[in-house]
Amino acid sequence: MMRFGDLPLGKRPEGRWSLTADWVVVDTPEGRRLVQGGEVVIEGDRVLHAGGRFGGELQARFDMGAALIAPGFVDLDALSDLDTTLLAHDNWPSERKGRVWPLSYMDRGPYEMYTPDALVAQKRFAF
Repeated sequence: MMRFGDLPLGKRPEGRWSLTADWVVVDTPEGRRLVQGGEVVIEGDRVLHAGGRFGGELQARFDMGAALIAPGFVDLDALSDLDTTLLAHDNWPSERKGRVWPLSYMDRGPYEMYTPDALVAQKRFAF
């Protein structure tokens, strides 16, 4: 089994691959269910399977461990970042608002700029 962190940022595995986790949300004819020890199989831009262990051939399987996978759901964390970003839109250039990435951030590479308390405040405001 491969580790998801072994993939280059922004890349997907070739062919048919899967994510496994302690829990997977699955839509069934009876309604939405939680599947313990579930798997989601992806090929290209399509989810082929969501549920129990997949018996077909895979190019790669990534174990996400103690996680919940909810295929097709909206990433609310990303939306909370977007909502607070929308507050920055006005008619001034970003450099006059102080909303540009500092050179120290760009040189160091992507990392979390906010403290845990600032992230909590951001989520409370956004939602």
